[in-house]
Amino acid sequence: MDRLLRRLIRGLRDGLRQGPALAGLWLLYGVMALAVCVPPLLASPLLWGQRMAVLLFLVFFVAAEATLLVLANGLLEAALAALPQRFRATRLTDGLKALALVAVTCLAGLSLLKLRVTGVHLKGSDLWFAWKNLRQLGAESLGTDRWAPLAVAAGALALAGALTLTLSRLRRGDAEPSARRTVLLTALLTLGAGATWTVYAPVRPFATHFLPEVHWGEQRLRAARLRGGVEAAATQADPRVLGGAIEAWEPPPARHSWNVVVVMLESIPWSRTTPGGGRPGITPNLDRLLEESLLFRRAYTTSTHSDYAQMAILSSLHPRKFLEHDYYTQIEYPRTLLWDALGPAGWQSAMFSCQNERWGNMIAFLDTPGLGLLRHSLDWPDARHKGRGSESKVYEETPVDAWRRWREASDAEPYLAYLNFQSNHFPYEVPPEAERPWAPWEIDFPASFLAFPREEVPVMLNRFYNALHYADRWLGEVATTLRRRGEWERTVLVVVSDHGEAFYEHDQPTHGTSLYEEQVRSLLAIRVPGGEGRVVDEPMSLLDVPPLLLGILGLPPHPNFQGRGDVLEPSYDGDARPLLFTIQGLTSEDGVLLDGWKYVVNWDRKTRRLMDLERDPEERRNLLEAEPQRAAALDGVLGELLRRQVTYYEGGLWREGRYPAPLP
Repeated sequence: MDRLLRRLIRGLRDGLRQGPALAGLWLLYGVMALAVCVPPLLASPLLWGQRMAVLLFLVFFVAAEATLLVLANGLLEAALAALPQRFRATRLTDGLKALALVAVTCLAGLSLLKLRVTGVHLKGSDLWFAWKNLRQLGAESLGTDRWAPLAVAAGALALAGALTLTLSRLRRGDAEPSARRTVLLTALLTLGAGATWTVYAPVRPFATHFLPEVHWGEQRLRAARLRGGVEAAATQADPRVLGGAIEAWEPPPARHSWNVVVVMLESIPWSRTTPGGGRPGITPNLDRLLEESLLFRRAYTTSTHSDYAQMAILSSLHPRKFLEHDYYTQIEYPRTLLWDALGPAGWQSAMFSCQNERWGNMIAFLDTPGLGLLRHSLDWPDARHKGRGSESKVYEETPVDAWRRWREASDAEPYLAYLNFQSNHFPYEVPPEAERPWAPWEIDFPASFLAFPREEVPVMLNRFYNALHYADRWLGEVATTLRRRGEWERTVLVVVSDHGEAFYEHDQPTHGTSLYEEQVRSLLAIRVPGGEGRVVDEPMSLLDVPPLLLGILGLPPHPNFQGRGDVLEPSYDGDARPLLFTIQGLTSEDGVLLDGWKYVVNWDRKTRRLMDLERDPEERRNLLEAEPQRAAALDGVLGELLRRQVTYYEGGLWREGRYPAPLP
């Protein structure tokens, strides 16, 4: 027993000797945290006393973490010393500790970097997404960014190596640090952090927003509370949460056996189309098509990132299902895509996509028994690809040609074809020989999906419009092929954008970052054989596309559709209908549009916005304080819609044999 006790004491001392290196690394992270936190702290409306309290908390908290790390390392070394000789502390254990600590430091640093760029912290889903799409993320990065991950990885490995050597050297040192002193210092620093947290109210929201470890802890607590509430609600589910019974779909004979061709255009906001005020002459084929189409002037997407938005268009299921991002890894809930509804009615189907449908694991959602043929970028290794690697995207020429060959191989009708065009995804790249009406368009400056210099917005807009012009050319090829094959007068042609695209109208570029109009208001046009062109002004959701198409064909809506098929009826009142939007990606944000008012909650930033779109279409004024009653009412509407969705999916109510209830 005495020998074991001596081992424990010696191990504790060895661990405490390594304290300077361990604490030094974590205090280096503290400097990074202060560099990110102090500028917004100084710019905040807080009083100087309150600012000092926040600053003291930051210093106390990070220093307490450093000393606690030293103490924990001492206890670990003591535990290792009690083990047999072959398991005791060695340079290998020092290396493993160094790698673990550097990895944690890098994660916290990356979270601070993401906070600085996007305003929100790193999430577990971000890491999963990056790992699953690592090659494509690298291929889609521009040259100026491609070296950044390599530099970070090389620096982290070098730091881990240096830390390993330092830990081993310190282990053999002559210093005899006191465990009692370390415990006392940790307690004092923790007490100081706790006192400032308790006494000064501004400390809590500031620290929760800026410090990754505080933010992550608060998010876990909030998720646990929400999950508990959902489980309780699921045991006594409101009938409004449940829809019709899950059973075999046996539709009656269709009134019209027309073909259906859906062309999905990536990232096209309404404001960048010709009728929405975009540059004239960019989309001549689309403009001609609109003359004989139903044009929905106020069509809203359900989400501003593609893995949610595109799936909602095809399935008429709202993507806000769970408390966290749904990456379709375990799809137990019922889903019925457009081809699953049309297949039993006699339609054959095929999908041809420019993108890699493994991105975001979308292929798991798309590949249902009703889909006859699925082709995406991985199926065309010999085609021209954007960027590098087989996982990058192909140009529109490839899926259009594959669709043509599919039609030449079989004249069977009716059919459903879904073509996914991707030219307008950042960085808006087209083939070298493509026509580029707008210049300059070359990127000779640092640019990524999340940031590029604001003074270069005109260049990025030129690239965007050139890409849209290229996509329009292939939309024209689709129409020409239908006419050449004699199918034009018996084909419903749908042109839809999954979501919009931002160019710093509200301090952010691209998409998936906010629910402002430039990202949620989409393009939707439906050309019906024998129909006349007209504009539909009522607000509607892209969830409505599947039931609307079935209605045009003379079929009833599938009971698993949450959208509405009556948007063309005279009785339809879109303004009185709440439209639900969501983001569960780069940030977590939900919103609702009702009676011309948009109410948005960002759960990461803990911010709320209330906008009057009729008087403030550019969404510059937050009327949250000026209209508290309206904000409270819309908050209730948003909460009810979220409760319905999350209770059904998170609570697993599909196991009761019922579909989700249609949304209002």
